[in-house]
Amino acid sequence: MQNLVITGIPRSGTSLAAAIIDQVPDAFCLSEPENQIALMDTAETAQEFVIRLIADFDAIRQTLLAGATVFDRRGSGGRAVTNYFGRRASDGRRGTSYTIVPVSRGGLSLNFLLGIKHNALYAAVLPEILLHSRLRVVALVRDPVAVILSWKSLDLPVSRGQLPAAERFWPEMARLTHAEMDLTDKQIRICDLLCRRFAALDQQISLVRYESLVANPASLLAACGIKISAVADLTDLAEYQQSCDGVSNLAATIAERIRTIAAVGDLPGICHFYPSYSTRPSDP
Repeated sequence: MQNLVITGIPRSGTSLAAAIIDQVPDAFCLSEPENQIALMDTAETAQEFVIRLIADFDAIRQTLLAGATVFDRRGSGGRAVTNYFGRRASDGRRGTSYTIVPVSRGGLSLNFLLGIKHNALYAAVLPEILLHSRLRVVALVRDPVAVILSWKSLDLPVSRGQLPAAERFWPEMARLTHAEMDLTDKQIRICDLLCRRFAALDQQISLVRYESLVANPASLLAACGIKISAVADLTDLAEYQQSCDGVSNLAATIAERIRTIAAVGDLPGICHFYPSYSTRPSDP
């Protein structure tokens, strides 16, 4: 029985990763099932939530093996979505590129790979998840400037400095998201706190950088221990990359702010994965 937890920084390619896993033979991957938010909301502790999470993996597995359907975010033709958001409309807004529909998968073996992706929700209880050997974890990180540009281009809780799914069982994150500070500074620190958690647990999880993922999608499979060398053509990968592009002036401003904060040692997580931010361009 193979259970794969996919987490990461929001807008770091986790939807793309879930879509790649969903194309692997004898695999099925869900993208942010909403019932798991309810499981978190009604759990008394992080440990209780993770026990419920494992039970949900088991229930989904049995449902699919019985030939029944589960609900998932899917694009046209039932294809797994690589990006939740479509192209920008004339009014500047970007709508979602998926609908939540019933999905089934025939021909799965008893030991098929079941993946589920949730970013903040799983990151918040990652230490508790890792107490259970039945759950393998892959986490994705991305250059913080690209991440924050994407957050600012969308209407998400994190666009306003909030991360509701992570706050209940992660006190440090809750304190940060409720603090009074400049929005960009808060977003930088949210990104850093996520990076710190993944870096602290890097011996127990598989880490994938977004930049490696888009350069070679099959690199994700190696990180997950999947022994095939290629994945089906992802025709909308270019759309994913384009949708996350930002304005160069704003990017430069965010990068300079990250370097300023990092210069006093306040961003160890970001600098762990992207050490170039620990020095200024003029430094030797």
